[in-house]
Amino acid sequence: MSKRRLAAFAIPLEHRRWDLLRFDGQQWLLRERLAPCEERPLARIDVVLEGGAWRWLRLRVRVSGWRRLWPPQCHLWLRRRELPHIWPLIGAALALHRSRVWLGQP
Repeated sequence: MSKRRLAAFAIPLEHRRWDLLRFDGQQWLLRERLAPCEERPLARIDVVLEGGAWRWLRLRVRVSGWRRLWPPQCHLWLRRRELPHIWPLIGAALALHRSRVWLGQP
């Protein structure tokens, strides 16, 4: 059985460190504000809480070396009213990587 590839999309972010969250059809990537030509693949993306019109995401970035003990992460709130045209795509892309996490569980 072949895996169906989802459409790619990008979510502009208002975060002090990250500029863009992007899904390329198979993998989630984060772009830094200070290095806009570099994108980091996410090691993990978790839906911490979800309502009908909002999602709270926890993003963990891949790192190497001693920083693996405490990987960098950030939390994002996404709202349907800000992303109405890609809201269903975001849900479908998150379903590929879904492992339900509730408030503080790893």
